[in-house]
Amino acid sequence: MIVTRQPHTGMEIFQRLPNEVIAEIIGVASKVNQATLCRVSKLFNDLCLPTLYRVVLLEDYAAALAFTSTLLANTTRAATIRSFTVERLYEPWPQPSPPVLGGMLLASMKLMTRLEHLFFPALYKLQDNCFDALLADVTLPCLLTCGISHFSSWNAAGDKIGLFLQRHPTLTRVRLRTNMRIVISPTLRISLPNLRHYDGSVGLLPSMEAGGNLTRARLHWHSDHEDEDIDQAVKVLCSLSNPTIPFFAVHEYRDNSWQPILTSMAAHMPHTTALQMRPLAEFGTDLTEQIIDHITACLPVFTKLVYLAFECEAAAFPSSDADEDDDCNTVETWSEACPTLEACCFNSCAWRKGEDGWEEFDMSEFRALVGIPDSGYW
Repeated sequence: MIVTRQPHTGMEIFQRLPNEVIAEIIGVASKVNQATLCRVSKLFNDLCLPTLYRVVLLEDYAAALAFTSTLLANTTRAATIRSFTVERLYEPWPQPSPPVLGGMLLASMKLMTRLEHLFFPALYKLQDNCFDALLADVTLPCLLTCGISHFSSWNAAGDKIGLFLQRHPTLTRVRLRTNMRIVISPTLRISLPNLRHYDGSVGLLPSMEAGGNLTRARLHWHSDHEDEDIDQAVKVLCSLSNPTIPFFAVHEYRDNSWQPILTSMAAHMPHTTALQMRPLAEFGTDLTEQIIDHITACLPVFTKLVYLAFECEAAAFPSSDADEDDDCNTVETWSEACPTLEACCFNSCAWRKGEDGWEEFDMSEFRALVGIPDSGYW
C-alpha cells in the first residue's frame, strides 16, 4: 500500500510552530502585514498586537486621530507601546479641532506605563496648553529617551520642564529644543543618575545632578550669557561627566561667545575627545588670525582631543576664500599644540592626519569618521 503525505497548508505549519517562533516571524513583517495578521485568528491577534504597537509613529493629524481613538477605546494595548513619536503636524486639520486632539494625545500617553522612548516635537496649533499638560500631568516610569521641542514661552516654564525631568530619573537621553532661554529656580534639583546624552538649553545644567555617565552634550547658548555664567555652566558639565570616559561636546552660540566657551572647556574639561563649535548665525565662516591664535593657545591643555570642528550653521558648507596653504599650516600648528589631534574641520574644509602628514579630505568623510549624523550634529 502506498501512503501519500498530504502537503501542509500555511496555517497548519504555523499551528505546529511555538508561539515564540511565530512572534519572531511577525516581528520582521511590515506594519501593514502585521495589521492584516491581527484579523486571521485570536492567536494571531494576541501575538501581533504587542509587535504592532511596540513602535508608534504618527506622521499626520489623520493618523494621530485614528490611533488615539483606537487606543482610548482599547486601553490595554497601551502597555505594549515602547516607542511613541509624534511628527510635526501641519495644516489642514481635520475634525476634531487640534486642542481636542491634543487632549487625546495626552490621555493616550498617560496610559503608556511601559513607554521607553518619547519624541514629541512642536505641534503648531496645540501649543502651550498641550505642552503645559504634558510637563505637569504625564509620568512615564520606564522612560529612557525623551525628545521634546517647543517654540513659544518656555522661558516662563523652566520649573515645569525641571519637574518633568525630575519625575523621570530613568532617563538616559534628553533632547529639549526651544527658541527661548530656559530659567529654573535655583532651589530645584534634577537627579538623572543614568544620563548619558543631553541636547538642549544650557540653562538646565545648574540644576542637574548625574552619576558621571554623561558622554555627549549638545548645548544651546543664548546671546545674553555672561562669561561667569559660561564658566559656571562648563564646571557643571564637567561634574556630570567622567574624565576617564571619552566625551563629545557641541556648543551652539548666537554671538561671539565661542571664546569664553572654548577657554572654559580648556580649563575644566581637558578630557574632551571631540569638540564642535557651531555658530547659529552668520558671523563669518572663515576663521580669522585672532581666532586661530586663541584656539592654538587653548589646545595644549586638551590631553585627549581627537576631533575638532569649527563649523557654520548650514549643513552644506559654502566654498571658502581661505588659502589652502595657510589652512595646512594652521592644521600643522594645531597638531604640534595638541599631538592627540587626528582630524579637524574649519574654513569649510576637513583635514586628517595621514602617514605622510596632514591631508585634506571630503567633509562627508569627516562626518563619518567622527560620527556626526547627516544633520551635522553629534
